[in-house]
Amino acid sequence: MAHTANFTVTQGTDPNSFVLTDTSTDVDPNLTGRKIYLQKVGGTYLVPAGTTTDYIDWPLTDGSTKTLTDILERDLSLSILVEWSSSSPEVGGSYSKLLLHTFTALIEAFYYLLTQLQATNPLLVNDNQYFGNKIKLRVLIDDAENSTTYNDQYLAQLSLDQAYALQQNANIYF
Repeated sequence: MAHTANFTVTQGTDPNSFVLTDTSTDVDPNLTGRKIYLQKVGGTYLVPAGTTTDYIDWPLTDGSTKTLTDILERDLSLSILVEWSSSSPEVGGSYSKLLLHTFTALIEAFYYLLTQLQATNPLLVNDNQYFGNKIKLRVLIDDAENSTTYNDQYLAQLSLDQAYALQQNANIYF
């Protein structure tokens, strides 16, 4: 059987970090390494500070998971490409996988904070602008996630940018 490249993305309790898991099947015994490309909407690449390439090395010695710590300063929609290298690629094998992933953990945490504020300050619910803005925030988060389902990175990021603007101006909107 030929190598079939695959991976998953998960975001744990740290919203600034995420984990890639290599779930490839029929793994080529001649693999020599992996590279991760995290492309933002504008075509630039997200890499850890001090990295001089457009990619992040994922050595085989790291095992099947790679944790990227403190890489997300805010929620982003990223086109994630992982490439596997082989000294003798198998005919019919796939050695790259591309997927779109939209990270929303930071804005979801802010949304939950608003819910907590409602519980501690019941007068907020009487403010007509508060609920309208909170609903707008929820719709923007949902739009980002739905756009990802349709593989529309631009619209996903646009929705995240608008949600981020609400968050950054919380004193005005909430």
